[in-house]
Amino acid sequence: MALIVGIEKKKTSTEKWVTYDDGVEFKIRGINHPEYQIAIERRNNYIFQQGFDLDNITPNVKTGTELLIKACAYLIADWKGVQFVEEDGEPKDVPCTYENAVKLLTMGDIGIVIWAFVQNEAEKIQKEADAYKTELLGKLEKPTTGKAQ
Repeated sequence: MALIVGIEKKKTSTEKWVTYDDGVEFKIRGINHPEYQIAIERRNNYIFQQGFDLDNITPNVKTGTELLIKACAYLIADWKGVQFVEEDGEPKDVPCTYENAVKLLTMGDIGIVIWAFVQNEAEKIQKEADAYKTELLGKLEKPTTGKAQ
């Protein structure tokens, strides 16, 4: 009997196109996306390092909410129908990059609403992917101990 092992070349997260509004779609990653998880860990470390002393707050200190929203930008893989209106007042199509996603979530007039939408959808996407994985693994043959029976 041989041990058969599947080797994954590159582990990717689960992604899904989700409609936000008429003509606007986001390709959202599952909440377990590695870059998002790293950003959340760094956020928690940053908050812990700042301590709980309220006397030394400077303008450079970031809030936990700000870091959480920036972490959420890693959950946006792509978008369709997103335009930014900048100084000249004309709407312009912008490519989906991490920097533009941060801009959308932190500087946009409805950034917090989109953040909540993306966060919620990412949790749903991950839940669906985990349920599928559990179902698939449940169908596999039971492992053996290697001992003769």
